[in-house]
Amino acid sequence: MHGFAVRLDEVRRDSDGCVIMRQIVCNRAGSRKEEVEKDERIRDHRPLTQSCCRARIRARLDRKIHKWKVVSFYEEHSHGLVDPLDVSMMLEYRTFILVTSLPTLEDFAAKTFTRNMFREVRKEIEGACAMNTELVIQDGGKLYFKCNNFGMPEIDHVVEFDRVGGMLRCECLWFENRGISCMHIFTCLKHQHVEVIPERLVCKCWMKNAKSDFMKSNVDDPSDSDKVLKCRLGVLGAECSRLMDVASKNSSDFVEAMNDVVNTITKLQNVTGHYNKSCPNVSGRIPKEPVDDDTEKNISSYLDILTKRKRHDSMKNQQKMEKDRNIGGGTTPISAAKLAFTDK
Repeated sequence: MHGFAVRLDEVRRDSDGCVIMRQIVCNRAGSRKEEVEKDERIRDHRPLTQSCCRARIRARLDRKIHKWKVVSFYEEHSHGLVDPLDVSMMLEYRTFILVTSLPTLEDFAAKTFTRNMFREVRKEIEGACAMNTELVIQDGGKLYFKCNNFGMPEIDHVVEFDRVGGMLRCECLWFENRGISCMHIFTCLKHQHVEVIPERLVCKCWMKNAKSDFMKSNVDDPSDSDKVLKCRLGVLGAECSRLMDVASKNSSDFVEAMNDVVNTITKLQNVTGHYNKSCPNVSGRIPKEPVDDDTEKNISSYLDILTKRKRHDSMKNQQKMEKDRNIGGGTTPISAAKLAFTDK
């Protein structure tokens, strides 16, 4: 909440392996190694994220009273701090921090939208917290609100709220142009104590499960086979990345994941021991029927006859070519164009 992230640094353990000292530093502590700063590097340097920040806290375990004590604390940072609204987007933090005064709407948006779109939606929710609204007209199931910013009552926007259909429409047309609800709509939701964003105001393409929904709706459609294949690859790639991140942190989890992956691959692969052309498991292919000994002998003799006939035809064609060559004076006929080219 103060605009920086931390990472675990120095640690000490006793003879039994128990932690007796731990130091936590700012995520921008330290500097780049000297061997990395060479000028003759082929690749360019990555963006520098460390700035030798000295902010840190160190604690030791007091074994006499069995309590932890802070032995050193340095509060000042050597770099600018991140805006509190953007702290949850840092790589060190994978969870969102609710910062607006509408936590129910913000939490719903964090669980629904992707990370980038949630940042946009949260800005609108934050703007709604500083707006005034009043109900102007009530026509059956439709409500008409007038919204304006605090301190600027002369600039207002009208929002239509259809309670029966669950649809809100603002004259600023932000949702129609951007795909997310504007601060005026969130102001009306706050006025009506609505704690979730209506389904019609949530674009499917901005949702976290957009790929999963696409798979469910198109997996049985043969006309979009290429799109379905690419979507399957994308979904499997994302899930495999999550698996690698989780399973690689612990040896037992790693072994379990590897066994499951190997078993799954073995199960999905084709049966080994034969080629694709002779695979009996290929859909639409009729398996060969067993052949008895007499039939096999007849097939072999028929193949021998075909081979001899093919050899006889080849020899006959060769004799004909030699005869034509002798009729032409013992040389192969040459075209007029070739003779002119040779003379030149």
